[in-house]
Amino acid sequence: GAKRRVQIEIATPELAAKKLLQDTTDGFFEQMRPLEMCIQMRLPQAECEAFRALSREEMLRKYADFLRADLATTVSIEQVQLLDKQMQLALKYTFEAFPKLSLPDTLTLIVVKGDTYGGTVYYTRENCIIVPQPQLFEGNEEHLMSVLVHEIFHVYSRRHADKRRALFAEIGFEPIDSLQWSPFLAERRLCNPDAVDCRYILRLPIAQGGADSLFVPVIYSRFAQYERDFSFFQHLHFQLFPVRPLTDSTGKPIAGAYAIAVPDVGTDPQQLEAFFERIGRNTNYIIHPEEIIADNFRMLVLQKVPTLRDAHQPADERGAQLLQKIQTIVAQ
Repeated sequence: GAKRRVQIEIATPELAAKKLLQDTTDGFFEQMRPLEMCIQMRLPQAECEAFRALSREEMLRKYADFLRADLATTVSIEQVQLLDKQMQLALKYTFEAFPKLSLPDTLTLIVVKGDTYGGTVYYTRENCIIVPQPQLFEGNEEHLMSVLVHEIFHVYSRRHADKRRALFAEIGFEPIDSLQWSPFLAERRLCNPDAVDCRYILRLPIAQGGADSLFVPVIYSRFAQYERDFSFFQHLHFQLFPVRPLTDSTGKPIAGAYAIAVPDVGTDPQQLEAFFERIGRNTNYIIHPEEIIADNFRMLVLQKVPTLRDAHQPADERGAQLLQKIQTIVAQ
């Protein structure tokens, strides 16, 4: 059908620079904190302090220069062919699992050196999938294809807010209008380019006396500054932070408005059995509802591939139910 004809475009350096630095859908650049830019750019404390003294506009200009410098300058013909072939396979399998899946007409692939998040980290921006060049080697085809399926979900999700809401609700996350950060998190929170918005609450039945406890998923830096001996991902810490409804001057809750209830200490999700009863154990990539669903989506697609089927079976009964639900919601 006409739906299947998604063009794959491997960006030239000029196009890549333009697309990487543009985000009109998620507000990624608005959400980036100075500390995270310092960590990615590997600025030691004194340099980071100088950076933070700049205007927001100037900070973003320097950060944009850093991202531009991460673009791969030379990609071999072999690497282009390998990437193109695995992307075609990723789309083929995705459409076999979801024949009606609505994707943009063109998906743009951008190859980077991998200095921003690390040489193994793929991410998305609008209709682009950003692929680290160190991943483009012979023998890595299956892994590459598998991650591309996960990234295809992010592009899909970005275009289909209604589906995204339904999928998140399936694992217990509901959108809220506003979230008041604690000073600690306002400074240290990190921004997942595939899931910029953290305004989702999760209700878990663990409070005393029958009331649900409310949490938001947050990734933040475990250090107050860039630590030279650690990669970007070694700075990153994920916890569920308790939230409370915000109230007006009369003490009445403000609809959709919440605040971080415990300023600088969250809860390790591994301690919350109720969390895994809700989301299943199909994936360990649990830092945001978007990632949980994207990985389950990938599992559904790869179950259709004879050579990969066995490795992508649900981990538990809840995991099996969740896959069925995702299949139904996305296929509708």
